[in-house]
Amino acid sequence: MVIIGTTACVLFTAALLKYVLPAIIVEHYLREALVGYVFSVMATGTVLGGILYPRMVKDTTPELVMKSWMLYGALFVVVAVAININLPTLFASVFILGLVGAIVDISIITNIQTLSRQGELGKNYGLYSTVANTGESLSGIVAGALTMLAGGFSFICMAISIVISAKWALLKLKKEEKTHERTV
Repeated sequence: MVIIGTTACVLFTAALLKYVLPAIIVEHYLREALVGYVFSVMATGTVLGGILYPRMVKDTTPELVMKSWMLYGALFVVVAVAININLPTLFASVFILGLVGAIVDISIITNIQTLSRQGELGKNYGLYSTVANTGESLSGIVAGALTMLAGGFSFICMAISIVISAKWALLKLKKEEKTHERTV
């Protein structure tokens, strides 16, 4: 479920990071250089998130991964609003987005490592890599389609889609747990 849920979230996240966020920054602020500054601030948050990860996360579970994805999607909604407020608010929101992004990324890999059975780690990493890259590849098509359908609301639609995808995976995980408890 971590791999499947993450793939669904990556489908929307990659589109937001690669296409939508840069385009909206340029459209709103009319400065292409600002895209680099915004992503540098986000990267700084990501580095800090990686450094603080062991202090912030004591037990990485599939549920934590999906809840982190939900928070990440919600923060993209915050970023969509912050773009329209002012630059300091935008910088603060993308910094926090980067920090949470580090938690998501590290938690995914940690889950694959800890939940893989003996001899299946390589297969699971390969599966994750393949499906996540497929989701990332399809993200441009998704971004284009949503932009045609939702226009200016495509940013928020994709951000909410991250939250919905993570919530769906979280519900599937809970259902699997209940089924497993009944059979044990």
